Amino acid sequence: MPGTSTGLENDVVIAGVRYVVARNVSRDRPGLAWWRGDGEVVTAEWDDWSGGMGETQRVAPDSNGYAYTVNWDCNLKGLARLAPAKYAVQGTTISIAANIASTFFQEVHATGGTIFYYFGQQNILYKIQDVDGTSTGTVIVQRRNMGANALIGTAARFEGKWYIPLGASVLFVELTTIAPPLTRQFYNNGTTFTDNTSAARQVGGTAFTLLSGASDFAYWGVTTYTFTRLGFDIVTAGDGATVSWQYWNGAAWTALTVTDGTTNFTVDGEVSWTAPVDWASTTVNGVAAFYVRAVPSGVFGTAPTAAWASTADTYTNADAGSFALDFAVVQDGATARLARAYSTNLVAMAATAPLTSGSWGSGFEVGDTTQAITGMASTATGQVVAKADNLWIFSPVGAAYEVFPFKPGTGYSGNGIALTTLPGQDVAIYNHTSGLWAMVGEAVRPIGPDTLPTLLEIPNLTGEPFRGSHYQVSFYGWLYSSYETNDSQRTFILAGKIIPGFTFLWHTLLAYSTEDVAGIYINQTAFLAGATFFVATGSEIRRYVLGPDGSPDASSFFNAGRGTASTTHQLFLPEVPFYRGNGEPVWDRLKTLRACKVLARGLDTTSPLQVQVMRDGGAIENIGATITAAGYSERAPTVGTNDTARLARYVLDITTTAAYAPASSDPQVLRFEAQAVLQEVHFIIDCTATVEAGRVSDYKTIRDNLENLRGGAGQTVTDPDGESLTMTITRVSDLQSVPDEMGNVAWLLDVVAEVN
Repeated sequence: MPGTSTGLENDVVIAGVRYVVARNVSRDRPGLAWWRGDGEVVTAEWDDWSGGMGETQRVAPDSNGYAYTVNWDCNLKGLARLAPAKYAVQGTTISIAANIASTFFQEVHATGGTIFYYFGQQNILYKIQDVDGTSTGTVIVQRRNMGANALIGTAARFEGKWYIPLGASVLFVELTTIAPPLTRQFYNNGTTFTDNTSAARQVGGTAFTLLSGASDFAYWGVTTYTFTRLGFDIVTAGDGATVSWQYWNGAAWTALTVTDGTTNFTVDGEVSWTAPVDWASTTVNGVAAFYVRAVPSGVFGTAPTAAWASTADTYTNADAGSFALDFAVVQDGATARLARAYSTNLVAMAATAPLTSGSWGSGFEVGDTTQAITGMASTATGQVVAKADNLWIFSPVGAAYEVFPFKPGTGYSGNGIALTTLPGQDVAIYNHTSGLWAMVGEAVRPIGPDTLPTLLEIPNLTGEPFRGSHYQVSFYGWLYSSYETNDSQRTFILAGKIIPGFTFLWHTLLAYSTEDVAGIYINQTAFLAGATFFVATGSEIRRYVLGPDGSPDASSFFNAGRGTASTTHQLFLPEVPFYRGNGEPVWDRLKTLRACKVLARGLDTTSPLQVQVMRDGGAIENIGATITAAGYSERAPTVGTNDTARLARYVLDITTTAAYAPASSDPQVLRFEAQAVLQEVHFIIDCTATVEAGRVSDYKTIRDNLENLRGGAGQTVTDPDGESLTMTITRVSDLQSVPDEMGNVAWLLDVVAEVN
C-alpha cells in the first residue's frame, strides 16, 4: 500500500518524540505521506569584479574565509581578466639570494636621454635598457661583476652621482659614468660574420668565441653613442696570440690605445680607452654603429671565449673606513646631505663627495645595536630610518624616536626591509613585524592585506597570501609590494589602491610559485602612456607596463596581450553559504549544487576556463568540462559525486597552453553565478487521537510541538524507514480533515523541513 513504511511502522521520530505519518494522503503527491525533493533555489553571483584580492566587493560580508587570485587581475570594475604578461624580456639566469631586498635605481644618459635601470644583487650589478634600437620593446640586460662585493641596501643619487652600498665589508661605491648599452657584437672569421649579440648580453649565457685565426676580427658597437670600455667574463682563456684594438675614424680603421684588464682575453676584466674625437659611425654586417674591433697578432692556440661582454660603467670604491648599510638624501635646512647608515645603528651625513671617512660627520645613534638598520628614506618633512623591529623618525640634528609604541608581535615574519615614502607627502610605508603599516603624519595605521576582516587561511591550500612578509614596496599611483607567504610556498606581487581614509584595497596581481621576487621598481617617468614596472625574480628581470594612473591594467594602452603562456591562472572566490531570494544566507543547510553559469569572452582552446569547487573546505574538484568559447556557458557537478555541500568556494581556472598568444582580446570573465537547491522533506502527520505508548495523541499538543521547532536549530529525525538525518522544520500548516475508512475524521498537519 502506498505510504506504508517499515521499521517505525509509519512513525517519524522528531527530537525524541514519535509522530504518526498519515497513510495514503498527500497535499500534492497522492498516495505518499513522506517524501524528499528539491526545495528553494539559492544562489551566489559575481558580476562586479572590482573588489580586492580577487574578491567581488559587496555591501555586506558574504564569505567565510577569504578570496584571492593567482595571476588574475580584478582591479577593473565589471570584469576579471588575466594579469599582465611580461611586456618583453631578454637576458636570463640572474643570481638572486632568497628573501634579500634588491637595489633598483634609474639613470638617464646625459647625451641622448636614454633611460637605464640598475638592479644589484649579490656581486652583480645588472644594467637594463628598455629598447635596443632594433627590437622595439626588448629589455636588454647586461651585467657588471663587482668582485666579492654583494650589493645591499638602497642606492641614493647625490650631486649627480649614485652611491651604492656593497656588502662584503659593508663598503660602498660611487657610480660616475653611465655607459650606453652594447648594440651589436660580431665575430668575423675572415669570410663570415657571426652575430653574438644575444649571447654577449645574457647573464651566464652560452660561451661564444672572441677571436681565433690571424685574419679574424671581433666587433663591438653602440648605435647612438661612443663608449669608453668593455667588460668581459672570460670562460676559456686565450693562448698563443696577443690582441690589439682599432676604431673607425671616418676613413679607415685606426689603432686605439687601450688599457687591457683582460690581458689578451686570458682573465675577466675590462678593456678601456679614451674616446677619440674623430670616432665615426660605420656599417658592419649591415648595422651602423660606433664600433671598436679586436685584432689578433697571429693564431690563437686556444681560442678565447666569453660568457658575456658589454659596455661597463665606471665606479670608484670608497676608502676602507667608509661603511654603509643604506643611503638616503636628507634636507638639512637649505643644504641637501647624503645620509649613511653604518655599524648597525649609526647615521652620519655628508655635504660633499663622501669617498673617504673624513667626508662624513659624526654618527648619530638610532636605537641600540641589537637591531640593525635595514633602510632609510626621506619624507616631505624629514627622514625615516627602518630597523628590523621598528621605524624611527630621524632629524639632521641627530634626534630620533620610535614610531611604533609596541615591539615585535608574533605570527608574522616581517623584518623591517620593506620601506618607501610617497612623493611629496609626509607618509612612510613600513613592514613592521606585526604587518604592513603606514605612517601618515604622526599617526600610524595597518594597511596590509592581513587587515582584511575576512582574512582567513583556506583549508586544503598552501601559498595563499596570509600573514606573510613584504620584502620591497614601491609607489606609483598604487602601492606595489613583493610579498612572500607565511608558508614560503609562493611569492606575490600585490597591488594596493588607495581608497578614502588612506587604506588600501589590495589585489594579488602576479604570483610566482618557484621563484623569489627579490626586487620591484617603478619608473615614475612616464613611459609612453604609463610607467615601466620591473620585477626581479629568481631567474630573470621582467618588465610590465602600468597605466597612466598607476593601475596594473595596461591593456587599453598597449597591445601587449594579457596573461602568460603555459601558466595556471586561478581566481578563488569567497566561500559562500548561498543566498535566498531575500538575501538571507543559508550556511547551515545541506544543498544540492546545480548549475554554474559563466559569461566570458576571449576564451579559446589555448585559454580554456575550468570551473572548480572546494566543498566545505575540501580539495579542489572540477565541475564539468572546460569552456573554450566566448559567450554564455553552463556547467554542473557530477550527480552523486561532488554535488552536495553546505559551503562552497568556487575557483575559476584558466591554464594557458604553450600556444596562447592573444592578438587582441584577453580572457575575461564578466559574470559568474552558482545555483543550488535546498534538500527538502515533506510529510503529513496524522493527529487523530490515539492512545499508544510513546506517541503524542492530542492534536493541539502535536501542532504546538512542531510549531515550536519551526525555524530553530536542526533536529535529529528518524524517518519511517529507520534512517537518521538532521532537519530544520520550516513550515507547519493545517490540511483539511479527511474521514478514514471507518468514517472517523483524521486531523492532518502538513510539515516541510530542510535537511541540515
